[in-house]
Amino acid sequence: MEKGINLRGGQLWCQKYWADIAAKINRGEVDFRWLFTHTLPLAEADKAYRMFDKKEDNVVKILLKP
Repeated sequence: MEKGINLRGGQLWCQKYWADIAAKINRGEVDFRWLFTHTLPLAEADKAYRMFDKKEDNVVKILLKP
């Protein structure tokens, strides 16, 4: 309170749209691959967390595939 810190928030309509967006992703209508810098199998999740923690190989976001 005494440090002049501002905290702001917002609302979004995720409950209204998430089912439609998920269906479009499943049908291949939305390409979200640009969000991820790395893709690894779920079995290598421990490796993915280590990579992210150490910021190796310019990692920003990792997609774990089952």
